[in-house]
Amino acid sequence: MHSISPSPLKGIAFKLISCFLFTCMAALVRELGQRYPTGQIVFCRNFFALLIIGAVLLRADNPRELMRTHRPFGHFYRAFSGVMAIFCMFMGLRYLPLPDATAISYAQPIFCIVFAAILLKEHVPPVRWLAVALGLSGVLIMLWPYLQYSGVDWHGSAAYGAMYTFIGAILAALALTQVRALAKTERASTIVLYFTLFATLLSALALPFGFEWPLNWFDALKMAGVGLIGGVGQMFLTQSYRYADASLVAPFDYSTMIYATLLGMAFFGEYPSVLVLIGASIVIASGMLVAWWERKK
Repeated sequence: MHSISPSPLKGIAFKLISCFLFTCMAALVRELGQRYPTGQIVFCRNFFALLIIGAVLLRADNPRELMRTHRPFGHFYRAFSGVMAIFCMFMGLRYLPLPDATAISYAQPIFCIVFAAILLKEHVPPVRWLAVALGLSGVLIMLWPYLQYSGVDWHGSAAYGAMYTFIGAILAALALTQVRALAKTERASTIVLYFTLFATLLSALALPFGFEWPLNWFDALKMAGVGLIGGVGQMFLTQSYRYADASLVAPFDYSTMIYATLLGMAFFGEYPSVLVLIGASIVIASGMLVAWWERKK
């Protein structure tokens, strides 16, 4: 694959586009989740993404070289944790306002640092542990209203969704840690392709336990859109890191809070609570601290 000249502005632009697309996908999941099984939506997310990602990668790369891997089980483990993370995130979107679910998912990079130290034996400088402590305090502030929930019907409540979203963030961090381990020997395009392939097969296992035909063509298009938008977003995300350093573009992940708030207000009449905004601000500050430290180094 030919080299690409660095272009920070283009990298930032691609990152912002990917964040917007992922937030649009989450809004579709939030809407569809009120009528269809979560497992079915997860399958659509992976199947339709496989169509677009597979077509692009197989056309751009040598198919035989693209499929070559020395770590098939590593790809499978990554796909399994990734699919479980998507399922938990989508379950959270069934019961939580879009801005709240987005904010709680910011716990993901915090646990990436923890898993890097535990599983990859990476040296974590004190400033990163400070960011972890700061970020976890922000997450606890966001979760506090849900932890205090004392209603009778806990199952299916907002507290239920908050716990799913938090667990999903931890599993997503585990999946990303596995990606970092795979990246030492595997091509990025190979990792993306095998994840989407295995994720499609794994999520298909949920279909016998819950499947409903779309009520109309509009819902069918929405289900396809979950995967297609997610697939295009993944490609923009990959390109953003090819044009600019990770430490530069990573903080723009937090633009999803702006998108989620605007989409939540426009389509669902949802507004983030004060505690969610405070907690999200603290988590964002912890992420910016890590980014500043990386840029400084």
